[in-house]
Amino acid sequence: MRKYQVLFAAFVLVFTVPLFLQSPAKAEEGNGVKDWTFLVFLNGKNSLDSFGALDINEMEKVGSTDKINVLVQWASTSNHKTQRLYVQKDNDPNRVTSPVVQDMGSVDMGDWRSLVEFVQWGVANYPAKHYFIDVWDHGSGWHLNSGGFSPRDISWDDDTGHFMTTKQLGQALAEAAKAIGHKVDLYGSDACLMGMAEVAGEMSNSVEFSVGSEETEPGEGWPYDGLLSRWSALPTASASDVAKILTTEYVKSYQGGSQGKSEVTFSAFDLSKLNKVSFAVKV
Repeated sequence: MRKYQVLFAAFVLVFTVPLFLQSPAKAEEGNGVKDWTFLVFLNGKNSLDSFGALDINEMEKVGSTDKINVLVQWASTSNHKTQRLYVQKDNDPNRVTSPVVQDMGSVDMGDWRSLVEFVQWGVANYPAKHYFIDVWDHGSGWHLNSGGFSPRDISWDDDTGHFMTTKQLGQALAEAAKAIGHKVDLYGSDACLMGMAEVAGEMSNSVEFSVGSEETEPGEGWPYDGLLSRWSALPTASASDVAKILTTEYVKSYQGGSQGKSEVTFSAFDLSKLNKVSFAVKV
């Protein structure tokens, strides 16, 4: 059995594994103000498209509960549609059955403003005490632009050729915080190479905790069934608690668990400590 290390520091709560138009759903579905709303911005308009349905099917093993809303904005290159789903539990592991609460046609998922609009819609129609925003897609982390190199940081839309830069992701989360009325409780990149201090720096004024991998992620990405199973058993969990759950479930799923065996890393960051780290690095 592979070993892994758990590191807890002032800045970062880190678990590192050196393994490598229909109307929105009605009030009865939203059930008033819940403890959490989980917003998954799932951009399948690229080579990861086939993994999108797999991950939604994982979510459907648990679905939304009376305490947690699970919402997905799902764009697929196979049909060039973008749909908003209210994820519900089902017993079909091969087909997405959750109701489409809004059919949006084609949406540019590489435009950071599309993420903002999704969050604003979620806040208006599925209010909660806490919010977890997840951007699902390819990611390439943070880079300096030099020598004509133009990195595509996250959420690559092959239909439009657009993507979100790290700075734009920070802008989107700042707008999300305004819509929510407080800092985003938890942000995560279900994407490669986004678990970086430089990325965290763009959102530190708008987000309490963030999660992600500094290395590449396998195509299967996060184990949404494991996350939601444990989270639903602790619906009043804090952002720190949810970050810990996801980190441990991600690690476990690739140690011969539900996602097989792969070398992975994953970390959870307390962004309130980032300024001290930035100062220490400068000095």
